[in-house]
Formats: sequence, C-alpha cells, structure tokens
Amino acid sequence: MSCGLGTFGIVPAPPNPTNSIVVSVVMAVLSVVVWAGPVAAAQTDTEGAAPTTPALVGVIASGEGGYWLIDSRGEVEVVGQAPAPPPPVAIGELSVVSVLGSDPAGPVVLVLEDGSEVTLVASAPDAGDGDPAGGASSEPPAGALSGLIASILIEEGSDVALVPACAGRLAVGFQAGQVLMAGVPWQDLPGAVGAVSSGRLGGVVVMGRPDASVADFLTVLHSAGEVPVLVAVDEEGGRVQRLRDVIGRLPDAASQAEENTPEELRAMVADHARAMAGLGLDMDFAPVIDVGGGPGIGDRAYSDDPVLVAEYGMAFVDGLSAAGITGVVKHFPGHGRASADSHLRLPTTPPLEEMLAVDLEPFRRAIEAGVPAIMVGHLDVPGLTDGRPASLSAEAIDGLLRDQLGFDGLVITDSLDMGAVTARWSTPEAVLAALGAGADIALLGDTTELDEVHSAVVAAVESGELAPARLAEATARVLRIKGLDPCTLAL
Repeated sequence: MSCGLGTFGIVPAPPNPTNSIVVSVVMAVLSVVVWAGPVAAAQTDTEGAAPTTPALVGVIASGEGGYWLIDSRGEVEVVGQAPAPPPPVAIGELSVVSVLGSDPAGPVVLVLEDGSEVTLVASAPDAGDGDPAGGASSEPPAGALSGLIASILIEEGSDVALVPACAGRLAVGFQAGQVLMAGVPWQDLPGAVGAVSSGRLGGVVVMGRPDASVADFLTVLHSAGEVPVLVAVDEEGGRVQRLRDVIGRLPDAASQAEENTPEELRAMVADHARAMAGLGLDMDFAPVIDVGGGPGIGDRAYSDDPVLVAEYGMAFVDGLSAAGITGVVKHFPGHGRASADSHLRLPTTPPLEEMLAVDLEPFRRAIEAGVPAIMVGHLDVPGLTDGRPASLSAEAIDGLLRDQLGFDGLVITDSLDMGAVTARWSTPEAVLAALGAGADIALLGDTTELDEVHSAVVAAVESGELAPARLAEATARVLRIKGLDPCTLAL
C-alpha cells in the first residue's frame, strides 16, 4: 500500500555531522536506485587521495527481497535474499562516487570520481531456468529500498534493524494511533471512521452482538484510512462469541476439547473463520490457553492439562490462520489458576516457579509453533510483577515473554478498562505503562478517552517519558500484522 508523504509526515533524519554524504530522502513513487552522493570530504586527505575509510555510496534493491550495499571501493555486501555479487572490481586509486542501476540483476554501473564507469554483473546462480539473476524481478517489489532506507543505513550502519528504524521516521502522532485499539459497539462502527482516517486509532474491537449489517459497516471502516484499520472480535465460542447471530455458534472451549480431535477442531474453526473473514474481520482474541477454569475463565479453558491446552489451542489458531484471521492466544502468563476475575479486581496467580512448570507451558509451546500474537492479562504473579498487573509489567513482557520465552510477535494488553487496572491507574497512565513495559497495542474499552490517550502518548514521546524507539518498535509490529512495511509508507 502506498501513502502520501504529507499524510503521515515522514521526517527525514538530519545530516550526520561526521558524514557529509548527500542522501535523497524525499521519494517519488518507488525509488528503484538509491544515490548517496559524493564520498564525504572528511574521508579523504587534503591532496584528494582515496578515502581510508570506505563510504556507503549505493543501495540496490533485489526482487528477491534483499539488497546490495556498495561502498566507495566498489565492494559489494549482500544483505538478505539477493543474487551473489561479482568478484571485486579493479578501480585502482579511484573512488566510487555514485551507483546507477535498478536491480542486482544488472547492469549496475559504478561511477568513479574521474567520470569513468565500471559495470557490475551478478554472479550466475545454479538456477535451471537460465535466468542469470536467479529469478530476480527487473522491477523492485512493493517494499523495495528507498532513499529513506539509504539514509538509515548510512547513518546507523548496515546492521541496523531497518523496520523499526523506518517506523521511527513516521510522525509520532501516526505511530501513537497505530498502537491504540478500542472497543466499539457494532452499531457505532461508522462513528469510528473519523478517528481511523485521521490516524488516531489503528484498530477496533467489534462489541455487542451484531447482525448481518456489520459487514457493510466494516466495509466503510476498512476504506476509511490509507493504512488499514485492524478489526478484531472476541470469538472464542460458547458464552464469549460476538458473531453467533450472524455466522452461527461454536461450542465453548471445554466442549471443543471433549467432543473433537485437534484435527476436527482445526477444520471447524477454519470454516467459522472463513465466515468471519467474509464479514471483514482480521483478528480473533482467541483462543484462551489458560490452564484450568478459575474465576473469570470456567469453560473458556480447554483443560487442566497444559499439554492438551496447547494442542487444542494451536489447532484453533491454525484454523483461524487457514482463513487469514490472526489468532491471539490469552491470557499470558496464565489466568486459569488465578485468585479472582480480573474484570473485577487484580488477581494473584501461583508463584512464578509454579507458573513456569504449568501455566506457561501452553504459551511456550504456542511460541515455538509460531503464534503471531499474545494477549497479556491483568495478573499479579508473585516473584515476577511485584504487585502490578502483568499487562503493565516490564518484567512480565520484556523480561519473561520477550527475553526468556523468545516471543517476537505482537503483544496486546487485555482491556484497560477492567477493574484490575482502573482501581489504581487512569486510562492514559495505564496505556503509557503498558507501552513502556513492552506491549505493542494498548486495548481501550471504548473511544471516550481516545483523544486524551493519543495526546498523552505523543506528549510522553516528546518529553522522553516513553522512549521513541519503544514506540517505533511497537508500531513496526502492528504494521507487520497489517502486512505493511514502514519503509514504504512515505512512497
């Protein structure tokens, strides 16, 4: 998807004071060739000798999704999936000052400081179709490199995490909107168009029990912004099932496990998910992979056996995925044996040592299986969260979920209007705490405080209370779920 430069305010980075390379950051449709300007004068001696430290002078995109980095010596570094570079070229004492070409498939021309040119040709692969580029397209795909990426690579080095770095160049107000999702009564969905189209709201949760007209409302909502809105719903089955009047019922989780094999459940959910997708849904806040049916959970849980919970939970996720619906497993790190219903107050779970052996096992297995998104519950875990909900705890999200369990997908909070949170934090305070702790989407119960919350996120970034890199990381993960590359949003 292509968006206008003015719409989301891509902000070019200021020139690096130690490097006078001129970078084209303002981009037309898709920059096929990136030109990084003359070699920095600071890298040559006063007599004009070749630079002692090579400068990056060209970034060439590959149709295979990777790229070549070309430095002032004419040497090529391959990053990602791209054709193998040619052997080093002999350019003597001269330096490369610019690069011409559109793809490593060639030709790629090095322009030397005396005006002469040297042509690079990609090494032929072993492909049997005779294509010397190994199947690389002659045109860069959507998401190809641009002047924005070239500037990031030049300023921060070729090992920088490009996607979060690109997300960080998007306007802060846009980023703040992408990390906010709010519940909206289904009949009020048309009223959310303004917030979506202005970039203040990146996602909605369909609330209530809609009728078939919800499909028309979602069609309007999906067309509201240049960046698509993420539309979610609670569709677990049983008593937590918003769409029962439109696409039929699913049994509760306990019955799903009792009455079906995992394969049968996968097929059942896939059929249901295709109907969900037909209405315009993108995401399902399901399944529950809590171990046990404690307060607030009950028959929403598959079993007291963590292995069985994991097996049926991932069958549910796979069924959703077969229809293009993103499944969100919940409620990390495990609500099934907690002391209370988090809708009412902050529950306490068993100590962390017990949680690691039982409640966290389904989440560990889900992460190993590649689950795309996890909802973090409002749960106080002795030995981990120190009286705070896990949804607002860096120890729970950045520490346990990210670092210890290795999850790099999307993290969503449970709704921040629940009693476990509201008894102690205002909505803006809870949102900032959740984002700071490592959550990627802060879930609001409704849109009544959206403007205040959005302004609070922007102000927190500008003041340094919320690290810009943390917001950029969250934005990048949201855009990834939406199928977008932040490095192309300005094009």
